[in-house]
Amino acid sequence: MKLRARGKLFVASVAVVALVVLVTGMVAERELRAWLLSHLQDDLERQLDAACIAVVRAQPSGAGPADLLADELGAALQARVTLIRLDGTVAGDSRLTLTELPAASNHADRTEVQEALRAGRGHDQRRSATVDEEMMYAARSIEGDQVRVVRVALPITVVEQASARLRMLVVLAGLVGLGVAVAMSSAASQVMTRTLRELVAHARSLSALAAGGAAEGADGPGADEIVGLRGTLEQLAAELDRSVAALAEERGRLGAVLEAMKEGVVALDRDGQVKLVNPAARRLLAIEGDPAGNSLLALVRAPTLADLVTAASAGEVATGEVATSGGAGRTLAASAAPTRGAGGVVLVLHDVTEVRRLERMRRDFVANVSHELRTPAAVIRANAETLLLGAIDDHARARSFVEAIDRNAERLARILADLLDLARIESGALRLEPVDVALGPLCDKVRTALQDRARARDQRIVVEADQAAIAHGDPSALEQVLVNLLDNALKYTPPGGTIVVRAQQTDAGWRLEVHDDGPGIEPHHWPRLFERFYRVDAGRSREAGGTGLGLAIVKHLVEAQGGHVGVGAAPGRGSLFWVELPRAGAAKTAPS
Repeated sequence: MKLRARGKLFVASVAVVALVVLVTGMVAERELRAWLLSHLQDDLERQLDAACIAVVRAQPSGAGPADLLADELGAALQARVTLIRLDGTVAGDSRLTLTELPAASNHADRTEVQEALRAGRGHDQRRSATVDEEMMYAARSIEGDQVRVVRVALPITVVEQASARLRMLVVLAGLVGLGVAVAMSSAASQVMTRTLRELVAHARSLSALAAGGAAEGADGPGADEIVGLRGTLEQLAAELDRSVAALAEERGRLGAVLEAMKEGVVALDRDGQVKLVNPAARRLLAIEGDPAGNSLLALVRAPTLADLVTAASAGEVATGEVATSGGAGRTLAASAAPTRGAGGVVLVLHDVTEVRRLERMRRDFVANVSHELRTPAAVIRANAETLLLGAIDDHARARSFVEAIDRNAERLARILADLLDLARIESGALRLEPVDVALGPLCDKVRTALQDRARARDQRIVVEADQAAIAHGDPSALEQVLVNLLDNALKYTPPGGTIVVRAQQTDAGWRLEVHDDGPGIEPHHWPRLFERFYRVDAGRSREAGGTGLGLAIVKHLVEAQGGHVGVGAAPGRGSLFWVELPRAGAAKTAPS
């Protein structure tokens, strides 16, 4: 029959009590028997010594006196006393009559007699063949003519009786203890069984909840609670493993998303300490090393960011723009929201630096283009109105008004043409066909085209380009780039000045440089020189006939061919504009 948990507990309790009683009884009996035998041995030695003294004093000379002395000593000591001659024959025995002595066996082979004759004393414990009892013997040799060994023996029945009594007491105590154990184990098993059933039911409800189903019913009357609990715990462990695996997978996906996001994400705890930061946030906030455990406001000095974190800590969703001061400086659109239940804050950061720059450029462009178009349009209108009001009949003055209209109309046409060129380049409508271009002949061609204009201003254009310099680009676009740069240099180079066009080889390709010896440009203007309509000296530029779009066209044309543009201070005096172009065959060797 299969036992339930309660039956198993009961059987185990009974077995434990029975084992304890058995082991305790055996140990107690052994210890008691050893203790009694030790005391019996001590009593036997004392009685032997007294018997030896009496025999030495009496010195019995015959069998009758010796046997009588043995009887008297045996009666006095309540022990068996035996007097033995040197040859082992019995001279007297308190348990034998005088007529029985001749029939007594020779005691020379007795262990205790042999030890006494050899060492002075001897001991043994055995069943006596003479009296048929379990006896403890002690013998001692003495000096005498007749009696040479005195032996005293005591029966060990007292030890056996004490052991039997102890066994009976142990059995009784065991039965009483067993009864108490049965009662206690029964009560304990009931309590434990009820607790186990409740635990099984609770574990099953948790398992069912983890599995997303309903709790199973209770076990039947014959079911084992422990087995049921084990099965439920195994099921719960399996569900827990699946949940942990799902959480690990979800955490991995979340980590991959955070790693790939362009937006910066920072998670703070309730104390403002950084708990999580993705690579984009490290880059945007210029955070080095592992910031975990540090205060974000100590890592990033931005008052606006501190205000957002404070508002989110109060339970609000706050947004704003944060300007960072480290490195190149960025403008970040930040959103701070409280985390549910954790008391922390999550920050999401978007880099809007380029967006704000483009917005600023758009505003400046609208303002500049409006201004640039309004000025010639106003001049044309004013001159036309003057002509209509009668100046057309004044032939001496009418020509100057018409020339002003023509000049400003031409300026409007150039501005519109440049704007259309920029629009075509930015939209990709301008089809560029890069090929290998020899830079030396290209520079000579542009110099020839502008030579008359340079001579008219007493200026000189010098080309220092190796005939082996071959770059990869669109010939027409490169010619327009070089024309715009030289045109710009001619405007700002004073009469008698020199403009140098140079082609130099670099690690990435070839670099075209246009160096003038004009007044130069302050470094704070350099970042914006290639913006539309940006002028260092607006009045002088308009007087020279510039549209303010030449350098912007240069920048877009060069970048469309995979190159770069820049500006710097020329050695000595003037300005240095440079264009970096890919080397010949770059398109053929570039990886696909």
